[in-house]
Amino acid sequence: MEPSVQPINVNEDGHITDDSSFHLYSKLLEMVYNKSYKIVPVSWVFLRSLFYRSDEKFISKSNLLEKAKQCNMDDESLDNFCKFYTSFGNIFDLTLIDPKYKYVIVKPIGFLKSLNTLLSPTDKLHQEHPLLKYGIVSESALQNLFCERWDAFIEALILLNLATKIENDSIEDLDSSNNDSNYFVPLCHRSADDRQPLYVDPSSVYLVTTLDTPHVQKQALFVQQLLHSIPGSKLVKHTDKITVAVKVAAQDQSCADNTITMISSNPFTQFKISDASNNEACFKIVEAIHHIIHEKNREGEVKYMYIIPCATETGNQIPIKSLMSKATCHVLSGDMHCERRHEAGKINPSWHEALKMKQFSIPKECSTEKAIKSSELVFIAEQLSGKNCDKEKVAEVFEFHHNPDDPVLQPQFPKDVLFTDILITWFKSYRSEAELRYNLARKIIQLHEHHPNIGIAFFQDLAAEIYGAMPKQL
Repeated sequence: MEPSVQPINVNEDGHITDDSSFHLYSKLLEMVYNKSYKIVPVSWVFLRSLFYRSDEKFISKSNLLEKAKQCNMDDESLDNFCKFYTSFGNIFDLTLIDPKYKYVIVKPIGFLKSLNTLLSPTDKLHQEHPLLKYGIVSESALQNLFCERWDAFIEALILLNLATKIENDSIEDLDSSNNDSNYFVPLCHRSADDRQPLYVDPSSVYLVTTLDTPHVQKQALFVQQLLHSIPGSKLVKHTDKITVAVKVAAQDQSCADNTITMISSNPFTQFKISDASNNEACFKIVEAIHHIIHEKNREGEVKYMYIIPCATETGNQIPIKSLMSKATCHVLSGDMHCERRHEAGKINPSWHEALKMKQFSIPKECSTEKAIKSSELVFIAEQLSGKNCDKEKVAEVFEFHHNPDDPVLQPQFPKDVLFTDILITWFKSYRSEAELRYNLARKIIQLHEHHPNIGIAFFQDLAAEIYGAMPKQL
């Protein structure tokens, strides 16, 4: 087709003239004969057309292989066929993700529409299957929705980390007469309409990553990992989509059960432990997150860190989405310290101990902290000067104590030189801190509060230059 639309001639009756009709016909023939179809063999088109004759949304991979052989296609050709049609959503071949999956979804639209009846349950469906509001789906509910192909649907969700199978004795307060197999599907939750705003909790630990996936994927994997790794643990029934909790039975009768709660609000994941002195709980959380990021992640390198709000934030109501831009935080690691905030270290030392362990330590290539170079400080100064940022406000944010009569603050003194001096002074004062690069990025973002006329995107991009992708997510 030509890059621009060409007008065609029509007569007074609105019909295409003979000349125009012939012109269009010639263009069509030219396009057909000149086009190379080497990348799309005719056998592929024929095989794809066979699926339209059936109402089935799935076909087993073995059945597909048989049909491909009838079309004179070998294994390599079939593999390329599946990759090609999956690439633009004409089919979903999930065996490309995991060869253990047995089906190819040949009618994606129909599959998604059917899946929507489960992931967006109606009130009637909730009444028929009360556990759905907790994200718990029974095998009988799946059979009612998807008939004989129910296994293909739930296995697809498990493969995509949107569901996990749960044994009945791993669900808290489950009716003993319930003999169904059950699955945890977070998307089925009935969200609370009266959810209160989320604020930073100084007693919690927060995980922030560059892994840009829906929080429900983390929920299913997190629950799966905890239930498998902690004997006697149980899924606590919750109606809120962003919250999952696992109860761990106390080993000693004199102690209370411990509850591990994960609250998701991208880009942060909050972890709360009801018994903060429980060393095992911290270890299991770190172990579960390590497993999710390093073994279940299919999105390449992931940068991540655990952070805690500084103890000085106690009593402050800071929205959780402003955690890194408005709250003073500390990167949690085995050698975390805070020279300026003497109470910052008052947190369960088990977090430090777990992160010190070799098998769960954050790899250097995933670490967000690297030594700050002087050239980076000069670059920041030039960027701030280019946007004509206010001298006094930059000095205030970077704690630059100065005499009002200081020559560097006079109008004739170049801003980029002044800003470089401010940044270097700040760097010298705090260069011994473990989270210096993070704090620098956070201060850059804070400058937006004093320069509302400059878009937040400028400060986010500048922070991302210094710290990586995380500040950009904020």
